Amino acid sequence: MPDVRYLRIRFANSLRDYELPYFRSAVIEATEREHDRFHNHTADSGSIYRYPLIQYKIIRGCAALVCLGEAVDDIHFLLRRPDLRLRIGAREDAFRIDELCINHHPVQAGERMLAYRIRHWLPLNTQNYARFQALPTAAAREAELERILTGNLLNFAKAVGYWADQPIRVQIHRIRDSGFLRFKDSPHLGFDLDFSANMGLPPCVGLGKGAGVGYGVVEGSGQLLTMH
Repeated sequence: MPDVRYLRIRFANSLRDYELPYFRSAVIEATEREHDRFHNHTADSGSIYRYPLIQYKIIRGCAALVCLGEAVDDIHFLLRRPDLRLRIGAREDAFRIDELCINHHPVQAGERMLAYRIRHWLPLNTQNYARFQALPTAAAREAELERILTGNLLNFAKAVGYWADQPIRVQIHRIRDSGFLRFKDSPHLGFDLDFSANMGLPPCVGLGKGAGVGYGVVEGSGQLLTMH
């Protein structure tokens, strides 16, 4: 069965939402920019547009990292030092690992629909936001979100080296919340919603815009959806 290498590290250090960019910057500096998967920039500071295989998170109130596929091997650039100290804004803290999970997670698409929840998902850019707002009905807008989420799943699958041998299917079941969130100093319409898909997803993985920095976090264990 196709699967993806998966590493999740949760530190004992608490972190607030606004501090997540500081955490990312501190990790980048601690790795001395020895691999571009930590920052997705070229040597001349140009952007590398790809799905992030190293993702910066806040899990249960604490700083965390999720590494996927080839990026699992890159974590040694960060953890090779015995005393990991990171500067978060104005303070410098010693970071201690509280929880480490490493395994292979199945991602194969199948017939069964699996249940998920996604938080702070940013599906819309400037172009498709205008198109989304112009759609005439709530059903049409939900269908557009399902189309975009399907694309996000395909981008994830491609990044971890999985090519689905059947169509990826997505169904949104409930939009729990929506509103504008700030990303890169601009407001973006974000969603918290419940959905199902016929593909396995690792816990805490990110989808959509800002997937590497705490947006579009997938929650839930991907249990088989019970149909009523």
